[in-house]
Amino acid sequence: MRCDICRFDSDGYTWGDLMGSLRAQQRRWTSTFEGVDPVILSRRPDDDTWSALEYASHTAKVLALADELISRALTEHEPDLSPEVALGADDDADQSSVLQHIAHHALSLHEKLALLAPTDRDRRFTFLGSPMTVSDGVEFVVHEANHHVSDAGRVLARVGAGAPAQTGVIVGLFASDGGVPKAEIEQAVVGYRGVQGDRQGTRAHHGRVWQALCLWSGEVIDQLAAEGHPVAPGTAGENVTIRGVDWSTLRPGTRIQLGSDDHSVIIELTAWAVPCHQIRDSFADADEHHIDHFDHPFTSRAYAAVLSDGVLRCGDAVIVEP
Repeated sequence: MRCDICRFDSDGYTWGDLMGSLRAQQRRWTSTFEGVDPVILSRRPDDDTWSALEYASHTAKVLALADELISRALTEHEPDLSPEVALGADDDADQSSVLQHIAHHALSLHEKLALLAPTDRDRRFTFLGSPMTVSDGVEFVVHEANHHVSDAGRVLARVGAGAPAQTGVIVGLFASDGGVPKAEIEQAVVGYRGVQGDRQGTRAHHGRVWQALCLWSGEVIDQLAAEGHPVAPGTAGENVTIRGVDWSTLRPGTRIQLGSDDHSVIIELTAWAVPCHQIRDSFADADEHHIDHFDHPFTSRAYAAVLSDGVLRCGDAVIVEP
């Protein structure tokens, strides 16, 4: 399954990547909606485009239906879903309940699927008139959820709740064959999966296509170092360190041009990175939660999907919302 708009390609997702994407839905949608006036969440940028809340409402329905169907596919013979079930969006949906439904059904699906035998992934069912396997269904629902959380972020940018236009500069590029710290590199060849030659030592929480690049702020690193933490560019595992951009203004859905016009990379921020124990040596008390966005807002590294490939070098421009 491929999508030319969001660059989803099921061939680039392992089963673990699909499961991790389901686990991340609550955090991604919560981050996208964080701090936005409910009136703005319900605002359409034009008559033909859903509001951010409508995209969330639709996603909650898709996850709920997939949760039901896959449950039945594991216990019944090729079940079908009635075509009368509506998968539209509710323009009067309540933000809190929609986010709760997304979290509930994404995690419910994950729990059902995480322990399946590979042969069970081939069980068949019919979804919206299309016959598919459980694996096909999981790919479909992960694409829907990933695509629409991006849609919601872009809609918020269009209605005035996105990051302001600003410019900065790349001051560090990093890669490793697994683990941290990442080593500084002279240039980064960036594609669909991220920096060429970069690898994650563990894939339980890393390495998905929507986590292709990890960015961090040089100013945030300075602040942490001034507090006595032994942190420096690359030690916490980011690929790109930037300066000159107000980190507190960024949010999921923000698009950024990295590099000059002849070799630039266009990325879209997708989520705040969840810190793991692998980076504990960057902190004086070995507590990586100093850069957990939900404990310490706007200190976290940011994940991004790559929308267009290119080559990056230190000194290249960083243009927010080009």
